[in-house]
Amino acid sequence: MSHRRLYQSRMKIAFDKRVCPRKFSEGDLVLKKVSQVHPLLLTNMDDEELPLPVNSDIIKRYYA
Repeated sequence: MSHRRLYQSRMKIAFDKRVCPRKFSEGDLVLKKVSQVHPLLLTNMDDEELPLPVNSDIIKRYYA
């Protein structure tokens, strides 16, 4: 078990080095890559449907 935990922690550290967090605010202009993905419906605890989610990997900040 300890070998697996050590391996997982090394993999997490290596992955976290390559990840670039992106922060978007409401009203920011972004470009979205269009892909043929099936829509994913999400709801909150009150069974209210949330707007379609977008992965931040496929959008980039747009400057006008």
